[in-house]
Amino acid sequence: MPSLSNVTEGKESASKRLAHEIHSNKPLMSALQATGYTRSRKILSPKQLQIIYSFLGEP
Repeated sequence: MPSLSNVTEGKESASKRLAHEIHSNKPLMSALQATGYTRSRKILSPKQLQIIYSFLGEP
């Protein structure tokens, strides 16, 4: 069974990977910023999720 620290690290890494994908994609970043998105935002609106899915696909 994985330790709790391994599970936490995996989630953090996934978040960092998603943030990197968002911030390195200029058209995606522009579309998100039009909805009020900022780099420090932790919670995304349904519209922002829809934009991310349209650019990157659903998980």
